Amino acid sequence: MSATDHCTTMKNVVVIVRDMLDASRASGDIVGVRQVKRGILPVQPIFPCITIVPVSEEVLSYRSSRRAVVGRTIDIHALTFDARGRVGFDQAKTIIESCLDIIRGNQFLVDSDGAKHALSMEFGGIQYNNGKPIDGSGLYNVSLPVTYISRESLPAMGNQPITDMVDNPPTTDVVSAIKNKLYTKKATTLSNIRVIDSEEWGPNAVWPRILIRPTDEVQSHDIRGIDVVTNILELDIESQVGSAKDTAMDFHLDLLEPVKDALQEEGNWMGTSYFSALEQTVFDVYRMGGKPIYRTTVTITIKSHHAQGG
Repeated sequence: MSATDHCTTMKNVVVIVRDMLDASRASGDIVGVRQVKRGILPVQPIFPCITIVPVSEEVLSYRSSRRAVVGRTIDIHALTFDARGRVGFDQAKTIIESCLDIIRGNQFLVDSDGAKHALSMEFGGIQYNNGKPIDGSGLYNVSLPVTYISRESLPAMGNQPITDMVDNPPTTDVVSAIKNKLYTKKATTLSNIRVIDSEEWGPNAVWPRILIRPTDEVQSHDIRGIDVVTNILELDIESQVGSAKDTAMDFHLDLLEPVKDALQEEGNWMGTSYFSALEQTVFDVYRMGGKPIYRTTVTITIKSHHAQGG
């Protein structure tokens, strides 16, 4: 694990926070916790436990020299089980307050090698779930959102020239350009991705996969008197969770960075645009056929000039 000049990845954030809290559990600074993990819980979890899950990445600003400032948000969950409802909530609350104290002591997210992965951090409000068990099950969940602000080095732009006068292409051409770009990486950085498509496969899905979905198209008139077409697309990176082990989460998060790099290498997408930028990334879990699926959704904005503009 390494970090250069406060740069990092979501995987690094999740791993460092988990290791930091687990060390505190082992030393007794977090009392009563039996397990600290990342990602989803197993079918039969060991309570009380802590799990760290990724929530989102947001590009806060783009800087010169192919740099960006990115906010990465995670949730730290303290989970307890108390069928009688006597001490479960208080125990979960105490655990998350201990986590808060420990996180405060490492605001630059320093790893075991002494490298700093963050410029700063911000806390959200502790989520108490109204002090009630989830669905009356006896399971209590108190969570703490934490955002780490880091730099991110963007890959060098490809050799394709960026032109500022491109006729508006059909959205299908933009989707095809993205798909073709990702396919060029299939033999190298995206070798773990088995399917790249723009259609849902349903029960016949193959994992891991990337689905490309146009979500919105906005037409506007810019200050130069040119009509602009803005296409917003989402790329779902999905992997089926074979087990609740931490390595399953690690594998999934490793799929993200090469996809981001491929997208950020492009400026004109085979002549279909004059502007391209990643906006945000959202992490979640859903179920298909009763099995959990890790999903990371990357939102990209692509702008073209309208043929009738100017």
